Amino acid sequence: MKANPMIPVYARGQSRRALCGLLFLASVAVSSAANSGPIPENEVRFALENIVVDTEFALLTSYIGETSATIDYFSEVTTAGWEGVLSGSYGGLPLNVAYVGDTSDLSAMSWTGAGTWGSQTWSSSGDAVFTDPPLEGILDLQNMQVGLSVSGSIGAGSITVSLIKDLDDEELIGSVAASALDVPVLGSALSKELSLTLSQRDFTYTSREKYEVLFGLASRTDVVNSGRLFRRDPAVPNAPIPDPGQPLGPGFQPGFDGDPNGVTFNQMQVRAVPLPSSLALMTLGLTLAAFARPKQRPFEKGPPLSLRPSSV
Repeated sequence: MKANPMIPVYARGQSRRALCGLLFLASVAVSSAANSGPIPENEVRFALENIVVDTEFALLTSYIGETSATIDYFSEVTTAGWEGVLSGSYGGLPLNVAYVGDTSDLSAMSWTGAGTWGSQTWSSSGDAVFTDPPLEGILDLQNMQVGLSVSGSIGAGSITVSLIKDLDDEELIGSVAASALDVPVLGSALSKELSLTLSQRDFTYTSREKYEVLFGLASRTDVVNSGRLFRRDPAVPNAPIPDPGQPLGPGFQPGFDGDPNGVTFNQMQVRAVPLPSSLALMTLGLTLAAFARPKQRPFEKGPPLSLRPSSV
């Protein structure tokens, strides 16, 4: 077919580029649809539990500004929900929080946390809704509240997480689509980034999350956790639960329990490494000072001999 001479050459070029762009976007969409699939309910429950524990611990870390710590978490998960305990020492004080999650209906999930940090009582709660569009699942965490009996609220807000089932690499991948977390005691807001990956090959997972205070005191908290999901081997019903970092042994198998009445164990360690406000401000100050330092002029120490006037 001959080109229409009434259409300028540059317009025909723009049309071709636009068509190529549309074809590229269509190919990406088809590729994504071909390589992703529906997200199983047990993986949705796992993602919610993981994000709740990480986020609430990060809010505590952002509040007290502790340099580093590693906390243990262990839970038993069923189709109805989960019961877990976060325990360890943080900021020189014992931390012990018991979680209960209701995930029997993925369109109306909820959780509560109750315990202590030192002499203060810990209380937290929230709701969650999961929807599963064709290409990615959307997990909305709403009405999040974390409070201490003396300090008051240390966090509140919502998070929207995108979940993708990668069929090629056999992984569940999570990332934050939107975040609206407030830290009242800091007079600030907290932004959140998430990179969550669950392997379907050995059912181990890693999660890297970044929280940054947007106003008021400048600080950033990096939360890293790693863990595993496993179930009992019916042939060895009384085997003791292995410690974190130890092999599962003959009494357990990796993965979710497929029995509707079965129990899946979630075992992880959470590590938070915040960047204190003083260090962040000091780094900013040094950076600005470096940019503000005056540059040395080329002839500040006098011109070279070849450019000096002759004495003859």
